[in-house]
Amino acid sequence: MDLFEIIILLAIALVVLGPERLPEVLKVTGKILRELRAASNTMMRELTDALEEPQRETQNGAAPPIEDPARATRPALPTPVSQPAPTAASAPEVTDDVSGAAPESEKRGS
Repeated sequence: MDLFEIIILLAIALVVLGPERLPEVLKVTGKILRELRAASNTMMRELTDALEEPQRETQNGAAPPIEDPARATRPALPTPVSQPAPTAASAPEVTDDVSGAAPESEKRGS
């Protein structure tokens, strides 16, 4: 914003707010802008510190070395326990309907 735009905005604010309220509004606006600027600076500083921390740790040797995933050894997987296949004697009887009645073919054959 250049000086001319600021003068125009102040003139509009003077007409809208009046000479009594304009100084109060400008003080509150200035205070809010200062607080926002301070919060923004704090956040930027914390973000910069957080991003630079891994670099400092690597330079100081505090961080563990990164291993190549292609060369990493994996622990052996446990061998699965084989279970015996179900036999015809242990298989459940097949039914046609929900009631549990035997199929029609078995009824006729008996």
